[in-house]
Amino acid sequence: MGLNLSGLDDMMASIAGLIGSCDQVAKDMLDAGEAEVIAAWQQVSPVRTGAMRGSVKGHRKGGSAMSSEVYPDGSDHGVRNAEKAFILHYGTKRIPGSHWVDQAEEIAEPAATAAMEEIFNQYIGSGG
Repeated sequence: MGLNLSGLDDMMASIAGLIGSCDQVAKDMLDAGEAEVIAAWQQVSPVRTGAMRGSVKGHRKGGSAMSSEVYPDGSDHGVRNAEKAFILHYGTKRIPGSHWVDQAEEIAEPAATAAMEEIFNQYIGSGG
């Protein structure tokens, strides 16, 4: 009596295709999620002039643990935009903190998750 495994070769080829494309799928998912986080930061930024708002970018971390940090880049009049964002978020003795980054993250989380899931589902639906 023998074991019949029809379709095993096709399944193994499909799995190999998934493994080979994982890095690209992860990058595409990260791009989609990062765009949503950036949009949320720009939406709730307390800075009226738009200079800091326009400087919000994703900063990629590589290696096996792919990630992105979102924060304002650059400087204005010698003051780093990330420092201004920190002060506006947490406040000082004279400036009350607005905790605007927390608000941005609350807005971004469901949108980023949905965008990343959509990329994943498109990839799975296409068969790799």
